[in-house]
Amino acid sequence: TNLGSSTHTVGTWSSNRTVRVLWTAASDAHSGLAGYDTRSDSAAGTVLTGSIDTGATVTSKTTTLPGGSWYFHIAARDTAGNYGATRHIGPFRLDGSNPSGPTGLNSPSHTPGAWSNLTNVQIAWTAATDPQSGLNGYDTAWNTSATTVLAGTVDTGPSVTSASRSFGSGTAGIYFHIAARDNAGNYGATRHIGPFSIDTARPSATISIDGGNVS
Repeated sequence: TNLGSSTHTVGTWSSNRTVRVLWTAASDAHSGLAGYDTRSDSAAGTVLTGSIDTGATVTSKTTTLPGGSWYFHIAARDTAGNYGATRHIGPFRLDGSNPSGPTGLNSPSHTPGAWSNLTNVQIAWTAATDPQSGLNGYDTAWNTSATTVLAGTVDTGPSVTSASRSFGSGTAGIYFHIAARDNAGNYGATRHIGPFSIDTARPSATISIDGGNVS
């Protein structure tokens, strides 16, 4: 009874692929408890009547599993060979892999490394993908560091494939950074583009006429 997990919430994606399941011990009034048959698989209703793999005094099991959706099953057996009903818990949704992308990071408005008099910098990309838990969104940042690594707060939705920001004249060396996050909390590699530099000021000139200066 009281089948539960100390590491995972049923039905919620997690990047932790090591699942610990707990239970309250079974009992047997006649021949006594021999132990438990346990199994993890992708079926919700698996019925166990096989070999004992867990001792009668054990009340937890820790298993490391591949990515995907998993159920844990357990059935008690007494020393006379009788099996109790199989109990189930799950699904445990596991995703230990990082999302891929985004790719194709570019600026439709500016050339990285070149000065521009356009104050609004536009960025575009091809959406990231995640085959297991799915894409949750993107963490993005603008700053003057070329190598910023992001793994913080998602601020852009999963279907968004562009961003823009306006800067004042004289702003130089600005980079845009983006990292994808999946629904299990895994972050992909941070992508970078830049630097972007803005200059909207007109140049000043001094012209000499007949020995006089006219600005």
